[in-house]
Amino acid sequence: MKRPSSQASHSLVTRSVTPRAIFLGFLLVLMVSILPVYSDNILHSTLLIGGYMPILVIATIAVLSMAVNPLLGRRRFSAGEMTLAIAMMLVACSVPTSGLLRYFPPQLASTVFYSTDIKDGANYINALPDALLPTKDPTSVIIRSFLHGIDPIQGETLASTWQPWIIPYIAWAFFLVPMMLAVMFICALMRKQWVVNERLSFPLATIQMELIADPEPGRRFNPLWRNRLLWIGILIPLVIHTYNGLGMFHPTLRRFPLEYDITQALSEYPWNTLAGAIKQNAFYFSMIGITFFVSLDVAFSIWFFYVAHQFLIMGFNRAGIPSGAEHATFQGFGIWAVYAILIAWISRHHLLHVARNILAPREPEEFLAYRSSIAGTLVCIICAAAFLIACGLPWYMAFIGVVVVLVWMTILSRIVMEAGVILVQFPGGADAFRFMGVLFSTVTTTVAAKMDAIRNFMIMSMTFNVVYTDQRESLMPFAANALRMTSDTPPRSRRSTFFLLAFAVLTALLVSGATNHILTYTYGRQNFDNGYGPRGFPTKTLQMARDMAEPEVTSSKANRPLNFGMGAAAMLSVGFSRLAFATSPFHPIGLLMLNTWAITKIWFSVMIGWGLKFAVLRWGGAGIYRRARPFFMGLIVGESLASILWVIVGAFIPWPDASRIFQILPN
Repeated sequence: MKRPSSQASHSLVTRSVTPRAIFLGFLLVLMVSILPVYSDNILHSTLLIGGYMPILVIATIAVLSMAVNPLLGRRRFSAGEMTLAIAMMLVACSVPTSGLLRYFPPQLASTVFYSTDIKDGANYINALPDALLPTKDPTSVIIRSFLHGIDPIQGETLASTWQPWIIPYIAWAFFLVPMMLAVMFICALMRKQWVVNERLSFPLATIQMELIADPEPGRRFNPLWRNRLLWIGILIPLVIHTYNGLGMFHPTLRRFPLEYDITQALSEYPWNTLAGAIKQNAFYFSMIGITFFVSLDVAFSIWFFYVAHQFLIMGFNRAGIPSGAEHATFQGFGIWAVYAILIAWISRHHLLHVARNILAPREPEEFLAYRSSIAGTLVCIICAAAFLIACGLPWYMAFIGVVVVLVWMTILSRIVMEAGVILVQFPGGADAFRFMGVLFSTVTTTVAAKMDAIRNFMIMSMTFNVVYTDQRESLMPFAANALRMTSDTPPRSRRSTFFLLAFAVLTALLVSGATNHILTYTYGRQNFDNGYGPRGFPTKTLQMARDMAEPEVTSSKANRPLNFGMGAAAMLSVGFSRLAFATSPFHPIGLLMLNTWAITKIWFSVMIGWGLKFAVLRWGGAGIYRRARPFFMGLIVGESLASILWVIVGAFIPWPDASRIFQILPN
């Protein structure tokens, strides 16, 4: 990984946690807590966050670097101050939309409404404590106005909608806040292992740090922003997306193609059984740009394993060997479980170091003393588990469940830290809740046992699904990148930096929570996003709880131990080949990404980015690679600016066809 320049490093060390940096940071937190909620759900534009390198963050860096700082002159924000502010903004990105609040309010209201759509749905709602829901009556006014908006003609007011929600909001805070803080403490505890010992590349953090770097004395812009290749890279996606957006208003303009479609060429059996994402896909400039900063073996493994797996499935189908969603789920369990063991093995020396120094003072390069990180993690786990126990979950299921969620989130974060993947998810079905279902789900023979199972799995489905919701905006990867970006903070300021980041998350939770509530009851939640948040996700929560509580209603079509073993064997072979042979072309991240929605969106872009980097290194060498870096950063910045441009246009100019809004990145 490229280190910051000496000038940038000096700035980071001498100026970081200043009053104006904190003020700027909280301004950005407020912005990211409000704008994406309105833009994503009301305007239905390109998602302002949407992944681990949010377009709103990149656009903010560009505005600060190219407009605000030059105007401030000698009073410009230093790289250290901007880094702190952007880091606070990053962790706040985990809250307003898909990271939490796109799904959390519907989880409490829409689940009640749609419980009438499944058999015995009322039993699952009634199994929850009253304090967790605004009401258990699917016909109540508070539920109707949640979905459709308040009706002033009937005398309904926005103020009257708060009272039923106050107790649920407070009750859920005893679970959500400990889970959020737990991942922050884990990131602080493992920072040295990830940054120093393993030297994970942190591509997303590295790109942002280089964009933020200070200029030389007497210069308005740093060398990167003065580089012609950067601006060529910016102009390519900016011009193309601007042209394609204009085509929405002027249909006579022929769209510049950014995708391929070979479906007709592969219409014959067995080629027609290939996944749709192989036969038809699009590329994204920003993902190509990010891939240029990822190691070749990681980038190669991401697209190669996906493509090879799809052809393998095609072969299985032709041979009559079943390979469906349940097979993929248990293969995913095997892959992720073994990778968790590999992480523990790789981290063993650091964990021993932590154990030996648990009572020692804080090491200068760490954000917290090890005892503080461990104590904070344990207290948060205990608080989150206590919430589940108070809801009625057995103590052992509560503690195991919280730990499994945190382990799953750690694996997810490593994918982002090492591969720079902006879209990442758990393998289809192989999430923490279903893993708990594998451990504890049994066929019940008595009414009492069945009711206990309904209570247990409904509580787990509600709570676990909330904390990891849509994994492309989860807190832990954001926190890991934020701590990496602020790693050059002066030792005396590191503890305050950590708590500023934690406070930024809590601020975002309060501000974006209020914003979501107001917009929900003003416009009606059923009109938000694409319908998955207000309907699909709550319905899925109920169905998942029913599948685990009543396994007899869902027949198994897969040999579960065999598929688990297949996934475990694949990860063992790839993982140990990496440990034994440094030149191995395969990386475990390629397996971790299998069977996810995210990989279907990015594999083609990753393949292009890998191919370009391979060609540059193969025929141009390290020198050409270093000179080409600004161009690929420009692709990232240009696509972000183009996205923001059309978000602004869509806010003021009605689209000719409201059902076809110009969206640049995948929603």
